[in-house]
Amino acid sequence: MRAFAILCLFSLSVTIPFLASAADITTAAELDRIVFGEKLTNRTFRLTASVAAICTPPTRTSLFLQDASGSTYVHLEEPFDGTVLFPGEIVEVSGISSFSDHVYSKCLSLKKLGLGVLPKANLVTSAEIQAGSCLRKRIRVEGIVRDAFMDEFDPANLFLAICDEYGISYASLKTEPPTALPLTRNIGRRISVTGVCTGTSRHPRPQMQYLISVSSPSDIEFFKSTSDAPFQSPPVENLRQKHPNDLLHLGRHRTSGRVIAVWNINTLLLETFSGMLVRADLEQDQSPPPCGSFAEVEGLPETDFIRINLSHALCRLIDRPADRMRAKPENISVSKLTGLATDRPKFDYSYFGKPVRICGQVVSISNTKSERQIHLSDGEALIRIDVSTHPDLLERIKVGYELAVSGTFVIDTSDYNFTTPFPHITDCAVVPWTDTDITILKKPSWWTPARLFALLGAVSLILVAIVIW
Repeated sequence: MRAFAILCLFSLSVTIPFLASAADITTAAELDRIVFGEKLTNRTFRLTASVAAICTPPTRTSLFLQDASGSTYVHLEEPFDGTVLFPGEIVEVSGISSFSDHVYSKCLSLKKLGLGVLPKANLVTSAEIQAGSCLRKRIRVEGIVRDAFMDEFDPANLFLAICDEYGISYASLKTEPPTALPLTRNIGRRISVTGVCTGTSRHPRPQMQYLISVSSPSDIEFFKSTSDAPFQSPPVENLRQKHPNDLLHLGRHRTSGRVIAVWNINTLLLETFSGMLVRADLEQDQSPPPCGSFAEVEGLPETDFIRINLSHALCRLIDRPADRMRAKPENISVSKLTGLATDRPKFDYSYFGKPVRICGQVVSISNTKSERQIHLSDGEALIRIDVSTHPDLLERIKVGYELAVSGTFVIDTSDYNFTTPFPHITDCAVVPWTDTDITILKKPSWWTPARLFALLGAVSLILVAIVIW
């Protein structure tokens, strides 16, 4: 019996070190299944794979590894002897599946084996991404850049919204410094982006569902086009017969004409030389030209089902052709323009882009960085007077003044896109051309009820004092 016990102890002393050195998992696909599928902890792994991408999320740096079986993430708790890694390198990693706020593969050792061939990324569509079939895979997408901006949550993180014929996919890239890549000038260009499709459950924007994590600026490629140079794009007039869905897949377009309204700080309405009315929402670094000037604008085509509009637009003044005098404004009531004297609005679109003249009393004034406007009432309905280009007017106009205002009548609308199936009217306004388009008809009497009561109170106090004295 004693001999048998000694034999068992000897066997354990030999097999335990062997078991400690033998890994449970040896392929990327198996590690991905254990960690992300079954969410099992305390499973050891040792595998050899290519570095497909290097990701730096807020919590920890991770390697996206790919071998013949598949791909997965391995998280680095700390740098290994100052090891610098690049996509395409072959590494041997070992570690254990652990739990922090979620199950993850914790790398305990890393060894560089040499430089290999970077695995090819498959071209996919936005529909495949949203279906979840690309999760934790190295992919490539192509499409039109519909938006590009530095993330408000992380100013060093560049966001791209890329539109193809099936929808929109999103990509992000850490950039140092944050201004390393041009943004607005590339909106509307055709692009190819390569990266790893990740889930966003721990992202500040979890409802985005999927995000393409890009390792390097070299993974972003812009396709060359003759229309890449500013104001060399096709004319907007070619789009009159296009379906709204088709507009979302197009690059920049341009048009030129006379500026007949500037409102909402950086929105302008152009009466083109071809007779179209085109609204252009300018980029923040663009200064809108004054009303009456002639300009050329270029931006992404969109529609509100009423007209073609341009978003992310650039603008430049052009040589003024033969001057055309502005038509005489038509006198009209606020309630007829807006229909807001009734229970439901009824905007009169026939006046859109036309010069009108309205009269009413100032009920409120707003003068902030994002809006400069006067609210005018004719006793039945209310309308906004947008003085974005004439802020000095707000210093001489007070609540209670009666005004006559001449300007262009504009209607604000949303634009059709994948998340706005039907654009709605959001507001309307009258936009003066110059500061002389607003005339003060009457100032309120100095004798307001409050001042009258104050005077009567003061007189009463004086009389009481006299009597007592």
